[in-house]
Amino acid sequence: MIRQSVRPYDGRMSGEKYAMSAIIPLANRLIFVLSVIGIFVAGYLWYLHATHADIPCGLSNGCEMVAASKYARFPEGSTGPWYVAAWGTIGYLGFATLSFVRTLQTSPERDRVLLGLLVL
Repeated sequence: MIRQSVRPYDGRMSGEKYAMSAIIPLANRLIFVLSVIGIFVAGYLWYLHATHADIPCGLSNGCEMVAASKYARFPEGSTGPWYVAAWGTIGYLGFATLSFVRTLQTSPERDRVLLGLLVL
């Protein structure tokens, strides 16, 4: 049997761990910013669907056909306010909330909140 020598932890991070500790907060901030942008875009489209307003298409045409399609609602063909954009808004709101809560100090309460939000 070969024994591996185990060095006691001296309190310093290895280069790889140090690099990851710098990347994770940056990635978390990027996720938060992109989620907030997604909330505004999906929320705006949800508003346009719910009020039956004209959706701006730019140079292409046919946005009204897409908005009137049975696939514009989820579950498919439902009659409630559950447009695909509504689900997108809820999803982006979840991403933004999780990325914000992740920035809080590590504690058992924070971990319970994250687990509860993840289960939702």
